[in-house]
Amino acid sequence: CKLRQQSRVHLLRRPRLRPRSHSLTLSMAGLENPHRADLAPSLRAVVAQEDTARGLELCCIFAGPDADGAAPATGGRAASSSSSSSPLRVHSGAAVQGWMRAAVDMLRGHWPRNESLYERQLVKAAGLVRALPCSYVITRDGECIGHIRMDETFDAGAMGCGCASTFVIVARHLQRQGLGRFLMSLAEQEAAALGYHYMYLWTKDAVPFYERCGYAVCQRVNLYRPVLRALDERKISALEAMLAQKLRRGSLEEPTETAAGSEPGAASPAPTVGTAAAVADEVWLRKRLREEVAAEAISPSARLEEVRSALADLPDGECCAWSYRLLDVPWQRQVGPSCGLAAVRMIRDAFLQWRPEQETRHHASLLAAALERGITSDGEIYDLDDLLSLARDICGLQGSILDTNDLVAADFVTLLSQGHLLFLPYDADASTKLPVLRQGAHAHCGIVVGACWRQVGSQVLDLREAWPEEAPASREDLLLFVQHSGSQRLAIAPLSAWLASNAQLESFNKSVFKVKDLNLSGKVVRFKGIV
Repeated sequence: CKLRQQSRVHLLRRPRLRPRSHSLTLSMAGLENPHRADLAPSLRAVVAQEDTARGLELCCIFAGPDADGAAPATGGRAASSSSSSSPLRVHSGAAVQGWMRAAVDMLRGHWPRNESLYERQLVKAAGLVRALPCSYVITRDGECIGHIRMDETFDAGAMGCGCASTFVIVARHLQRQGLGRFLMSLAEQEAAALGYHYMYLWTKDAVPFYERCGYAVCQRVNLYRPVLRALDERKISALEAMLAQKLRRGSLEEPTETAAGSEPGAASPAPTVGTAAAVADEVWLRKRLREEVAAEAISPSARLEEVRSALADLPDGECCAWSYRLLDVPWQRQVGPSCGLAAVRMIRDAFLQWRPEQETRHHASLLAAALERGITSDGEIYDLDDLLSLARDICGLQGSILDTNDLVAADFVTLLSQGHLLFLPYDADASTKLPVLRQGAHAHCGIVVGACWRQVGSQVLDLREAWPEEAPASREDLLLFVQHSGSQRLAIAPLSAWLASNAQLESFNKSVFKVKDLNLSGKVVRFKGIV
């Protein structure tokens, strides 16, 4: 038995007979030798950001057979968002080799480590032009004086597209001259140009420096999941719809809170310089790069097809006709924990779309006003009085707070028929965004944009527009369509489920959000127009 165990261990430790395959255009051959004199000869550098006054250039390192590969970014999650339309200046040859060699030397001087490990770590990021992961060097007069590498991150709580800056270093003889802050500024401009919303980083001893650069302490996040990089918004929405359908049919188990959040980073620990996993004394920080993203129009026909698909999954949903009311509201994805601000913007855009003659001061920054008033730390608002005041003063929206106990099912249909929009706070399921009971731990909000109810006597799935007089009396029989900023897909559930979730909003994660107590329970906000 002992010989058999030893032979089994020997087989498990047998070296690979074939080398690993790499999907990047850069060949990794020869980099296993720590004494290799040259880095990969196919490396190029393209100028991504520059400051002509200081003579500084932020150059993106990429791999390509020739300079013709220096087109704007064509890979990665946010590559298509690159705004660079001017011809890109490309460096190649010995200059780029020397820059990367200097970057490796600077990193080794600060974090002692095997040279070949740094080479593999930096060079393996060289893939497509301006598509993360990617290494950047800052140069002056043809000399590399700093380095930063950016990777994509995944943070479900941020509801935005984020990236992380790693391997940040400035030449030792140029430190304490403002160059590090300038390097971070150029990197943030590049990340924003590529469409990212947040910049993350982690450090042990440089927290005060990054706080002076505008960063705030946050929770640890994971590197972006590569399987999602090739998916655009439409494909992600389709994936969400498929998983939601499986959850409704009971063929897929819903993840528990313990698996999702009890041990942050346990499934995919964040890497750090010098080790394979993050350590306890590292501090994570992040900085918001964008306040909002552009709104998108979703056609009413596409919404009706979505509703029809959801109704078909209900018990006996295909065996009856449905009456409905539906409003056309532009959709906007939230950036960070700002679902309330995103909902106010969607309501504002809807009224301006319906009544374009009522132009108002709608371009003012909601986030800046909320920060100035001290009612938020990063876009989250947990007091409906504060939100209503902000929407009225900044966007000119007319609204009032309603007690849900005073509303019956027909009132919701009546408000929709009058063109009014309801701002509805609730606890959202992490995957489907449907209403759940979490005592405010998953507080979210949406806009009631439609409703439907069964018709009596029909046995065929059909949708027809109806009037408020036909609305049902029971809250169980009325389904609300709630548009939220977490996904393009509507959240569709009975009115009773929405109100039950709204009624139990009592607390929130005070370790993350430093705001006062909730003022959301048992209330909705009715918006009826723009002043």
